[in-house]
Amino acid sequence: MLIVKPYGRSETALDGPNGPRRKIRRKVDGVPADGLDELAPFAESHPELVLAQWISAIDKIAAKPRPGEKPTREQRRLRETLGRAAFGFLERERLLDLSERRDALELLWRRKLHPYGKGDDRKAHGREKGRWYARFAGGKEPGDIDDEAAGEIVRGIREHLYAAQHRIGGGRPDKRRGLIAARAESI
Repeated sequence: MLIVKPYGRSETALDGPNGPRRKIRRKVDGVPADGLDELAPFAESHPELVLAQWISAIDKIAAKPRPGEKPTREQRRLRETLGRAAFGFLERERLLDLSERRDALELLWRRKLHPYGKGDDRKAHGREKGRWYARFAGGKEPGDIDDEAAGEIVRGIREHLYAAQHRIGGGRPDKRRGLIAARAESI
C-alpha cells in the first residue's frame, strides 16, 4: 500500500530536541504545498488513506479469491459483513470525514471491498480465512460471523490500527503503538 507517494512526498524536518521527524509535503491540485504536515496525523485523517488501511486489514482477515477467480458465496458474505460493520464504525466514530464526498468515498470503499466484480461463481473454491483471521475472530467459523461478531472484529481492527498493533500469533504482548503510527514513523 502506498502511503505517501499518491499524496505528496516525504521529507525530513528538524523538530527541536526530538531530532529529525518524517513529514509529508502534500500535493494540492498536483502542486506541492508550502508547508509540511506530520505524517502520522495525516495518515489517520486523509479519507482515501484511512479507507485503504482499513481495507488492508479486512483483506488480511477475510481472504479475497485468487486473481482472475470469482469469490465463493462464503467469501463474499464474510467480506460484506465485515465491510458493512467497518464502514458504519468509521462513520459513527468519526474516523472518516464523510461530510463532503460521501458518495465517492462509499463507492471507493465498495470497489476495494469487492475488487472482483459482482456475483459469485458456484464452481469457485477458496478459503474465507485470511492469515490474521484467528487473531481477530478467535475460534469462530466464518459462517458464524454475524453483525455482533463483526462489530467485535472491527473494534479489534481499530485497536490494531490506532492504539496497539497486534502480533499475529497473539502469544506475545501487543506493540505499544498502532500500525498507522508505526508505518508513518518507519517511512
